[in-house]
Amino acid sequence: YNNVLDSMIARQITPVVALFHWDLPNDLSFLQDSVVDEFVKYAEMAFTNFGSKIKDWVTFNEPTSICSLGYAIGAFAPGHQSTTDHLKCGKNLLLAHAGAVRSFRTAAIPDSQIGIVLDYKWTYPETDDPKDDEMAQWDRDNVIGFWADPIYGSGDFPQSLKTFYGDKMPVLSPANQTLLRNSADFYGANTYGGK
Repeated sequence: YNNVLDSMIARQITPVVALFHWDLPNDLSFLQDSVVDEFVKYAEMAFTNFGSKIKDWVTFNEPTSICSLGYAIGAFAPGHQSTTDHLKCGKNLLLAHAGAVRSFRTAAIPDSQIGIVLDYKWTYPETDDPKDDEMAQWDRDNVIGFWADPIYGSGDFPQSLKTFYGDKMPVLSPANQTLLRNSADFYGANTYGGK
């Protein structure tokens, strides 16, 4: 990695490094709370070893895909299928993100920043019917608000999701919310469609 980074910098290419992009070791799962501490330790190792060369960091790329495709429909690794385990995955992923950001900020790497990359294909109501507006907003809450509200907003999940999932919805404690709130220096956005 040092050789790659040195080569990029020599060619005036700015590295933007995602700490996680579909490469969780086989003995870890986002369904296990222990993944949070393991990810933070991994992030700290990366900050220590590469912090002098990398100024732009991303904790996770497209967490919706990680949890929904990996832990709900099983289309991506680890191929787990469940109607609600993506929620547990999401809570642990958010806490891993926030813990890594806390460590990054403690390390105080000069002239650097850290964020997360969220993806969304913007949903518009099909008609002027208020029910269509409500459904479009629910999709936004479900796909992007699940991540953005805890990090960039209230520190907690959208109320619409809490209502929909009921007791299956994970709870973010006040300490979790404090850790999550403002846990990104920038908002990375991927989009592949929409009007």
